[in-house]
Amino acid sequence: MAEPLPIFPLKQMPMPGVRLPLRIFEQRYLSMLTQQMRTDSGFVVAQIYEGAEVGQASFFPVAVEVAIVDWDPLPDGLLGVTIEGRAVTRILAHHSQPDGLVVGQCEVLAQQPCHESLADWDGLLDVLNQLKSHPSVASLALPPVTDVATLSWQLLQLLPLATNQRQKALVLPTRDRLLWLATTIDGLTST
Repeated sequence: MAEPLPIFPLKQMPMPGVRLPLRIFEQRYLSMLTQQMRTDSGFVVAQIYEGAEVGQASFFPVAVEVAIVDWDPLPDGLLGVTIEGRAVTRILAHHSQPDGLVVGQCEVLAQQPCHESLADWDGLLDVLNQLKSHPSVASLALPPVTDVATLSWQLLQLLPLATNQRQKALVLPTRDRLLWLATTIDGLTST
Protein backbone atom coordinates (compact mmCIF):
# COMPACT_ATOMS: atom_id res chain seq x y z
CA MET A 1 0.00 0.00 0.00
CA ALA A 2 1.33 3.43 -0.92
CA GLU A 3 2.10 5.96 1.79
CA PRO A 4 3.21 9.58 1.65
CA LEU A 5 6.93 9.98 2.39
CA PRO A 6 9.39 12.84 2.01
CA ILE A 7 11.79 12.38 -0.92
CA PHE A 8 15.45 13.40 -0.72
CA PRO A 9 16.96 13.43 -4.24
CA LEU A 10 20.70 12.62 -4.24
CA LYS A 11 23.36 11.62 -6.77
CA GLN A 12 24.01 8.50 -4.68
CA MET A 13 21.59 6.49 -2.59
CA PRO A 14 22.26 3.75 -0.07
CA MET A 15 21.22 0.25 -1.02
CA PRO A 16 19.19 -1.74 1.54
CA GLY A 17 21.37 -2.54 4.55
CA VAL A 18 24.03 0.01 3.58
CA ARG A 19 24.70 3.23 5.48
CA LEU A 20 25.48 6.59 3.96
CA PRO A 21 26.68 9.73 5.79
CA LEU A 22 25.08 13.03 4.77
CA ARG A 23 25.81 16.69 5.51
CA ILE A 24 22.54 18.60 5.69
CA PHE A 25 22.42 22.35 5.07
CA GLU A 26 19.19 23.11 3.18
CA GLN A 27 16.37 24.28 5.45
CA ARG A 28 13.77 22.05 3.79
CA TYR A 29 15.82 18.95 4.66
CA LEU A 30 16.68 20.16 8.16
CA SER A 31 12.95 20.57 8.83
CA MET A 32 12.14 17.23 7.25
CA LEU A 33 14.81 15.39 9.27
CA THR A 34 13.66 17.03 12.51
CA GLN A 35 10.10 15.86 11.81
CA GLN A 36 11.19 12.35 10.82
CA MET A 37 13.35 11.98 13.95
CA ARG A 38 10.47 13.19 16.15
CA THR A 39 8.13 10.58 14.68
CA ASP A 40 10.82 7.90 14.25
CA SER A 41 9.87 7.52 10.61
CA GLY A 42 11.92 7.23 7.48
CA PHE A 43 12.02 8.93 4.13
CA VAL A 44 12.96 8.03 0.57
CA VAL A 45 16.26 8.72 -1.17
CA ALA A 46 15.80 8.93 -4.94
CA GLN A 47 18.71 8.94 -7.37
CA ILE A 48 19.01 12.07 -9.50
CA TYR A 49 19.30 11.68 -13.26
CA GLU A 50 19.08 15.38 -14.14
CA GLY A 51 19.81 18.44 -12.05
CA ALA A 52 21.75 18.94 -8.85
CA GLU A 53 21.39 18.02 -5.20
CA VAL A 54 20.82 21.68 -4.31
CA GLY A 55 17.61 23.05 -5.80
CA GLN A 56 15.21 21.06 -7.95
CA ALA A 57 16.19 17.82 -9.64
CA SER A 58 14.64 15.06 -11.71
CA PHE A 59 14.93 11.63 -10.14
CA PHE A 60 14.20 7.99 -10.94
CA PRO A 61 10.88 6.55 -9.70
CA VAL A 62 12.59 3.53 -8.12
CA ALA A 63 14.29 4.61 -4.92
CA VAL A 64 15.27 3.36 -1.46
CA GLU A 65 13.38 3.98 1.76
CA VAL A 66 15.85 4.85 4.50
CA ALA A 67 15.98 5.24 8.26
CA ILE A 68 18.00 7.74 10.26
CA VAL A 69 20.45 5.72 12.37
CA ASP A 70 22.67 8.50 13.75
CA TRP A 71 23.09 12.26 13.71
CA ASP A 72 25.60 14.82 14.98
CA PRO A 73 26.02 18.57 14.76
CA LEU A 74 29.20 19.08 12.72
CA PRO A 75 32.00 21.55 13.59
CA ASP A 76 31.07 23.66 10.54
CA GLY A 77 27.53 24.14 11.87
CA LEU A 78 25.91 21.67 9.48
CA LEU A 79 23.97 18.61 10.57
CA GLY A 80 25.64 15.25 10.01
CA VAL A 81 23.19 12.40 9.52
CA THR A 82 23.80 8.72 8.87
CA ILE A 83 21.03 6.96 7.00
CA GLU A 84 20.60 3.27 6.23
CA GLY A 85 18.75 1.81 3.28
CA ARG A 86 15.77 -0.31 4.29
CA ALA A 87 13.73 -1.24 1.22
CA VAL A 88 13.46 -0.67 -2.51
CA THR A 89 10.52 1.64 -3.13
CA ARG A 90 8.57 2.88 -6.14
CA ILE A 91 7.47 6.51 -6.19
CA LEU A 92 4.01 6.46 -7.74
CA ALA A 93 3.40 10.22 -7.72
CA HIS A 94 5.02 13.24 -6.10
CA HIS A 95 4.54 16.95 -5.54
CA SER A 96 6.60 19.83 -4.16
CA GLN A 97 5.54 21.61 -0.99
CA PRO A 98 5.87 25.41 -0.70
CA ASP A 99 9.28 25.03 1.02
CA GLY A 100 10.55 22.93 -1.91
CA LEU A 101 10.41 19.58 -0.10
CA VAL A 102 9.19 16.82 -2.39
CA VAL A 103 6.66 14.36 -0.96
CA GLY A 104 5.64 11.24 -2.82
CA GLN A 105 3.20 8.38 -2.68
CA CYS A 106 5.58 5.46 -2.25
CA GLU A 107 5.17 1.71 -2.10
CA VAL A 108 7.74 -0.84 -1.04
CA LEU A 109 8.61 -3.32 -3.78
CA ALA A 110 8.47 -6.86 -2.44
CA GLN A 111 11.76 -8.73 -2.60
CA GLN A 112 11.41 -12.45 -3.21
CA PRO A 113 13.41 -14.56 -0.77
CA CYS A 114 16.53 -16.07 -2.30
CA HIS A 115 17.74 -19.40 -0.99
CA GLU A 116 21.07 -19.39 -2.79
CA SER A 117 24.13 -20.27 -0.75
CA LEU A 118 26.89 -17.71 -0.26
CA ALA A 119 29.35 -20.47 -1.15
CA ASP A 120 27.88 -20.50 -4.68
CA TRP A 121 28.91 -16.86 -5.08
CA ASP A 122 32.42 -16.95 -3.58
CA GLY A 123 33.87 -15.07 -6.58
CA LEU A 124 31.56 -12.13 -5.92
CA LEU A 125 32.33 -12.34 -2.21
CA ASP A 126 36.06 -12.12 -3.04
CA VAL A 127 35.44 -8.98 -5.11
CA LEU A 128 33.41 -7.45 -2.28
CA ASN A 129 36.13 -8.23 0.27
CA GLN A 130 38.71 -6.55 -1.99
CA LEU A 131 36.49 -3.47 -2.25
CA LYS A 132 35.96 -3.45 1.53
CA SER A 133 39.72 -3.36 2.08
CA HIS A 134 39.88 0.13 0.56
CA PRO A 135 40.24 2.80 3.30
CA SER A 136 37.39 4.98 2.00
CA VAL A 137 34.95 2.07 2.26
CA ALA A 138 35.68 1.59 5.97
CA SER A 139 33.65 4.72 6.81
CA LEU A 140 30.51 3.01 5.49
CA ALA A 141 30.74 0.42 8.32
CA LEU A 142 29.29 -2.29 6.09
CA PRO A 143 27.90 -5.21 8.10
CA PRO A 144 29.26 -8.72 7.59
CA VAL A 145 27.77 -10.57 4.64
CA THR A 146 25.55 -13.35 5.93
CA ASP A 147 23.31 -13.89 2.90
CA VAL A 148 23.28 -13.39 -0.85
CA ALA A 149 20.91 -10.40 -0.73
CA THR A 150 23.39 -8.50 1.46
CA LEU A 151 26.20 -9.50 -0.90
CA SER A 152 24.30 -8.12 -3.88
CA TRP A 153 23.34 -4.83 -2.17
CA GLN A 154 26.86 -4.14 -0.94
CA LEU A 155 28.38 -4.82 -4.37
CA LEU A 156 25.75 -2.65 -6.03
CA GLN A 157 26.67 0.15 -3.61
CA LEU A 158 30.43 -0.06 -4.10
CA LEU A 159 30.98 -0.86 -7.77
CA PRO A 160 31.68 2.03 -10.17
CA LEU A 161 28.44 1.80 -12.13
CA ALA A 162 26.53 4.26 -14.27
CA THR A 163 23.31 5.56 -12.76
CA ASN A 164 21.12 3.68 -15.25
CA GLN A 165 22.98 0.42 -14.52
CA ARG A 166 22.41 0.79 -10.78
CA GLN A 167 18.72 1.53 -11.41
CA LYS A 168 18.37 -1.55 -13.62
CA ALA A 169 19.92 -3.82 -10.98
CA LEU A 170 17.88 -2.29 -8.17
CA VAL A 171 14.63 -3.90 -9.33
CA LEU A 172 16.02 -7.32 -10.20
CA PRO A 173 15.28 -10.34 -8.00
CA THR A 174 18.33 -11.23 -5.88
CA ARG A 175 19.51 -14.18 -8.00
CA ASP A 176 19.17 -12.17 -11.22
CA ARG A 177 20.97 -9.24 -9.58
CA LEU A 178 23.85 -11.55 -8.62
CA LEU A 179 24.08 -12.91 -12.17
CA TRP A 180 23.99 -9.35 -13.54
CA LEU A 181 26.72 -8.28 -11.10
CA ALA A 182 28.91 -11.25 -12.07
CA THR A 183 28.55 -10.38 -15.77
CA THR A 184 29.13 -6.68 -15.11
CA ILE A 185 32.25 -7.35 -13.03
CA ASP A 186 33.60 -9.63 -15.76
CA GLY A 187 33.08 -6.76 -18.21
CA LEU A 188 34.83 -4.28 -15.90
CA THR A 189 37.84 -6.54 -15.35
CA SER A 190 38.26 -7.59 -18.98
CA THR A 191 38.68 -4.06 -20.32
